Amino acid sequence: MEVYVSAFNNATSDFLDDICEAYPHVAVFGLLRTLHSAAAAHDRTIPLSRFEKHVMEKYGDSLRRTDFSFFLGETYDEAPVDNDVVAHIKGLWTDMRPEDRECVKAHLRLLVDIYDKVRSF
Repeated sequence: MEVYVSAFNNATSDFLDDICEAYPHVAVFGLLRTLHSAAAAHDRTIPLSRFEKHVMEKYGDSLRRTDFSFFLGETYDEAPVDNDVVAHIKGLWTDMRPEDRECVKAHLRLLVDIYDKVRSF
């Protein structure tokens, strides 16, 4: 199971690196990258737990079906800090280049796949 936790943390870091590079003007992505690194260094399971609580509980079914319409159909007025990445992606989604959308989708699919592997143990 440890190998999957490491894979999840590495995949999350890669996702945050890519989104920071694509959208350097959205400061919260850099902050979340730093928070992710600190949390994973403190307790390697924290990012997985936060992903479960703030992403999978609400969007897990849609993500497993590769239905990304929730980026357009949801409001995030009450989004907690941990969920800001979703809120900011939603705000960028309609103007996002197609290749950036595909990159976000690929990262999310990978995170869900790894999450499901960890939860199967």
